[in-house]
Amino acid sequence: MRVLVDEPALKLASIVLRGGTVLPTHHSEVPVTIMALRGSGTVVAGAERLRLDATHAVVLAPNVPHAVEPDSGTDLVLLVHHLGRGEEHHQ
Repeated sequence: MRVLVDEPALKLASIVLRGGTVLPTHHSEVPVTIMALRGSGTVVAGAERLRLDATHAVVLAPNVPHAVEPDSGTDLVLLVHHLGRGEEHHQ
């Protein structure tokens, strides 16, 4: 993960998932928006499977456990907006 902006109102990070590597289940204490800069995949939030690609972004409320699964064998570059100050927790 590379933090691009870290301000009280916004934390902006890029995450690269290579070769189909899954981002394990975690949550954020603040709302997040997840966008795919390159590649495509699925955000798994409970029973929901939300498409993530150049035409679909995902918005999650605070404290929603979620994982990110790139499409099989692909690289996925994410841009994640954390709206406010909080910490991310892996479960």
